[in-house]
Amino acid sequence: MGIVEQIFLLLMGVLLFWTLYNLPILVKGVDVIRGARASTSTKQDKGMRPDRNLPFFSIIIAAKNEEKVIGRLLESALQLDYPKERIQIVVAEDGSYDRTREICEQYAKRHPDVIEFCHREPSGNKPGALNYALAKASGDIVAILDADNIPEKDILQRAAARFEDTKVAAVQGHTYPINLHQNFLTRLEAYNQDSWFKIYLRGKDSLNLFMPLTGSCGFVRRDILLECGGWNEKSLTEDVELAARLAAKNHRIQYAPEIRSWQENTSSFRQMIKQRRRWFRGYMETLLNCRRLITQGSLIGIDVGVTLLGPLIIGFCFLTNTIGVYGLVSGNLDIGWPLMMVSFATGVLTLETLIVCAAGLFYQSRKRRWRNLVWAFPLVMYWELQMAVAFYTTLCFLLRRPQSWEKTEKTGSTDRFNK
Repeated sequence: MGIVEQIFLLLMGVLLFWTLYNLPILVKGVDVIRGARASTSTKQDKGMRPDRNLPFFSIIIAAKNEEKVIGRLLESALQLDYPKERIQIVVAEDGSYDRTREICEQYAKRHPDVIEFCHREPSGNKPGALNYALAKASGDIVAILDADNIPEKDILQRAAARFEDTKVAAVQGHTYPINLHQNFLTRLEAYNQDSWFKIYLRGKDSLNLFMPLTGSCGFVRRDILLECGGWNEKSLTEDVELAARLAAKNHRIQYAPEIRSWQENTSSFRQMIKQRRRWFRGYMETLLNCRRLITQGSLIGIDVGVTLLGPLIIGFCFLTNTIGVYGLVSGNLDIGWPLMMVSFATGVLTLETLIVCAAGLFYQSRKRRWRNLVWAFPLVMYWELQMAVAFYTTLCFLLRRPQSWEKTEKTGSTDRFNK
């Protein structure tokens, strides 16, 4: 057996462990869905008590060239169902060259008691802008919203209920697509997000495992955030990197499906690929930086490692799937039994994961129509595209190719709100 075959067999062992580790999480997420609506309703009613000692929230927003969406967000934030004297909105405008600064300044002048505007020059990246806003924040809890968000009016009430548990350091809410029907890609993105939020994160939360933050609709206690030094400005995924540091300090992060905000899905494949490249590379860099936590052997360390290993795994899956398809299509099956075995195993494990995700999405859908299954094939192709992007990103990571923080452009499209 050659060195290449040995490497592939070793990688197959890693893949097998990764899949067998994650499948119970997905199954648990599907199982929790059954009673999710009833339990969520109970929590919501409990969380809306008006006599509760409400915490002070600082909503921080990093904005650069967001003229199409920033006004919509500020208008929504001003209409939140929460005492205005308990809200501070800090907007860190990061060297925009469109009308973002002008729009933010207008809102700050009209609402000086609520909105604090700060302009940052020269322009940097999102984690830098978040840290700039954090320096101005004075709330008990910091809420992070992206510029294209439209939060539900009760979002702070729901978050306040979660933080009544003093052991909770951070909470990740659920983001829904605001432009679901814009085009074919935004619909596929929505199904992908449903798998992540409604199944995977729900399963991890139920099992008290590592909860990655997603960069928007997130909440962190300010004192803990300051203790951790804020966001890492060198990270391409400042959200999950912060979550990993919180986990290393044994801080608890919860997933809260009842805390809801709406945001824009990427509507072009170019933007989607650029976004995924940044996400995947950020996960890989964070994995490398967390190796001390991961090698300690604790359950949370192992779970952090398995979570961050995801992009590398799906990149490997793309390679083995490509080898398997080539062997079948060309009829050239003489590529070595280890490679064919790895390729076959990858295909089976990928199919099992997709079946579990599909079952969960079908079950939680309000309208369980069999015709929705027509999305199965394009969704598989969409995931194969993500695998290809992950494979390319893995090569760039291994070759240490430089990559900068690239902003995802927003169009302001919406098919749900008319604001």
